[in-house]
Amino acid sequence: MTMANNRPLSSVPQDVQRLLEATLELREAKNVLRRGNVIKGVQRHDRAKKSLHQVMSVLMDASSDMSLRGSFATLVQAGLEFKRAYDAHRSGGAADSRAALELVRAEKKIIGELDSLGRSLN
Repeated sequence: MTMANNRPLSSVPQDVQRLLEATLELREAKNVLRRGNVIKGVQRHDRAKKSLHQVMSVLMDASSDMSLRGSFATLVQAGLEFKRAYDAHRSGGAADSRAALELVRAEKKIIGELDSLGRSLN
């Protein structure tokens, strides 16, 4: 699933679209890191994590109907887990290795959910 191929996303609630976009950016930032672009990759990865956290904060505060998110429930749940892990990592600081590990796991989970969703839409 790419943003260029967003026809199936036209019926998706806007808050979920923003979640999809933020998750796609996180996945691409991780790919930049894997390609060895360390400085650019780290900066982009940090921005992507902040963006995903902001999207999840808005999504949690929104009074939108959860039933509208139906088929995106697992992605939204993974996003909530990411937000909790991100908050724990920020409050624990860089020295908290457990919080860092949980954040990495949450990133993997939300990207995995995005990939799974992409396969089911194709």
